[in-house]
Amino acid sequence: MCLSFLEKKSHDQILKRIPIRIHVNGTRGKSSVTRLIHSILVEEGWKVFAKTTGSTASLLFPNRSESFIFRNKISIEEQKSFLRFAVNNDAQAIVLECMAVQPQYQRDSEELLICATHGVITNIRPDHWEWTDTEEKILEGFKKRFLIMEF
Repeated sequence: MCLSFLEKKSHDQILKRIPIRIHVNGTRGKSSVTRLIHSILVEEGWKVFAKTTGSTASLLFPNRSESFIFRNKISIEEQKSFLRFAVNNDAQAIVLECMAVQPQYQRDSEELLICATHGVITNIRPDHWEWTDTEEKILEGFKKRFLIMEF
């Protein structure tokens, strides 16, 4: 993924207008955790929007309503349009489920698009073997942004 200079400048301005950006990643449970965090922040009075991308992709609104996302093609570029939507609706916070599966796209999603102020990892387990055939490759998607401790 490559952003032109003008795209990057515009995108950076969008990010500056959303003070809290929570990016939820992990092997399983991302949608549930995204919904839970959204619900907690709404309960606390925050104007927060969330986006899940699991089996049922949805937008979650501050008034607790929900809109299903219908799309033909899945692309992490749709995160940019969600960020614009959140800014245009004066979001104080967003919660986004990471929709990337391959490690390099997980990194790009975080480092180029979301630039989270807070990151959540639900778990790290072997999954999507067609793209990540070793545990080391699974960890690659998390290494740059999160502290990974081995016990």
